Amino acid sequence: MQEASVDISLVSEMDCGMARSGNINTTRFVAQRLGAGYAFAVEFVELGLGNDQEMALFKGRMNSHGYHGNAIM
Repeated sequence: MQEASVDISLVSEMDCGMARSGNINTTRFVAQRLGAGYAFAVEFVELGLGNDQEMALFKGRMNSHGYHGNAIM
């Protein structure tokens, strides 16, 4: 694994409260691991569990928020 010294990271495809990612705020999780601040913007609210494969994998679970979006760290 290579390391990069960056001041700002733009990240996409982040979840907040999705069953597929353990109902955590993935942006907060990554930012805390990096020791960074962050801003998260919702692109859309996922009303279901996701695509067919995700629905099969997470059947019976619920999204706590269902937010999907992009962030700056």
